[in-house]
Amino acid sequence: MDRPKVAQLLSEVARRHAPGDRDTAATLHREVLPGVPELTAVPVIARQTQQMVDEHVAAITAALAAAGSPQPVELAAITAPFARDCAHWDVSVGAILRSYQRGHQRLWQLWQQRIETEIADPEARAAVVALCAEVLLEYVTAGMEVTVHTHAVEREARLRGASWRQRDDVLAVLEGRASGSEHELSRRLGHPLERTHVAFVCWSRARFSGRDVGGLEAAAREWADAAAGCAPLLVPVDSTTTWGWISAPAGAGWLDGELPAPRDGFRIATGTPAPGPAGFRASHAEALRAQTIASAAAVPVGVTRFADVATLAVLTDDVEALRRFVAAQLGDLALPGEREERLRATLRNYLDGGTNIRAVARELNYHRNTIQQRLELAARLRGRPLDEDRSGLALALAVAEHYGPAVLAPDPATPG
Repeated sequence: MDRPKVAQLLSEVARRHAPGDRDTAATLHREVLPGVPELTAVPVIARQTQQMVDEHVAAITAALAAAGSPQPVELAAITAPFARDCAHWDVSVGAILRSYQRGHQRLWQLWQQRIETEIADPEARAAVVALCAEVLLEYVTAGMEVTVHTHAVEREARLRGASWRQRDDVLAVLEGRASGSEHELSRRLGHPLERTHVAFVCWSRARFSGRDVGGLEAAAREWADAAAGCAPLLVPVDSTTTWGWISAPAGAGWLDGELPAPRDGFRIATGTPAPGPAGFRASHAEALRAQTIASAAAVPVGVTRFADVATLAVLTDDVEALRRFVAAQLGDLALPGEREERLRATLRNYLDGGTNIRAVARELNYHRNTIQQRLELAARLRGRPLDEDRSGLALALAVAEHYGPAVLAPDPATPG
């Protein structure tokens, strides 16, 4: 058979199976990654492995679908950043290459089975299987070449970089295994551990290519200077995130004021002020928790203080469990309509204001009777009085406001 016809048959098979890419990725994640424990031993890298597998599976399916194109295969966007982040965290290039080899072997088995199932003609089937093997090998070879080069460049940069040497000391402090006196550690870090610290996380949704992580660090330094008027201690984490600590000579009062917005495309989450090495660790843990909560918000904000989301921080990250809690507390008031949203906002003002209807009416600039009618309707939709389990009601309203549609009950009138 001529190559264009073989490519067309392979493309048709690939397009039919493209909707199942997520299931394919789940299979690889389940069967391949346990055999490469280095990729799951470091939390930062472990969190990226699912995305890495997802993107490679989709890119390979796209390459098979475009098998007739004269253009070289297009690697998943995560290829170089993942190799760079592995170098950052001392994950060997060999571990990444083993994941490529094992993933290639399993994907080859899956695609061979699909082709043999869908193409009945023996000659055509053999030709398509051969072309599939060719495309898979080209993709994996290209990915391994980029990985080896990127990892080597980043490894060398890390060995020369002072910020990475600092990072090792910071990790030792965070893990409670730092050696040396507090004074010596402060000298090595260039950061006074004896002071009160405010930890923060600066992150972006975009991965930076090459060595363009300077924009991330610049955004973090710029925000710290604008917020507290001093230089932060920064520790690079990966291509999208850096950790920071601010220990302003004048204290942490700056955190109570209006905080500046970070540079466009970046977000900040802060911990609460705490002194000494223990405070260095505690504020950092709060900043990480605030980042997790901020990342799940229905409406993204530039800066999230842990103090502002501390109530949400004690809750589970299980969105389905939160949805059930909100539904149980709010009843039909948990529906996502505009009317329900307006009623929830009025009810939050009512509870926050000490259940004073007149005060709520003044704050919202409505007549007292209007507020009373809204509260009565809210109680009917809830299915029980508003003064029943008032603390649970207030918490459910806070969860609904923060997470938005993710925890609101679907409208029963909406199909599907």
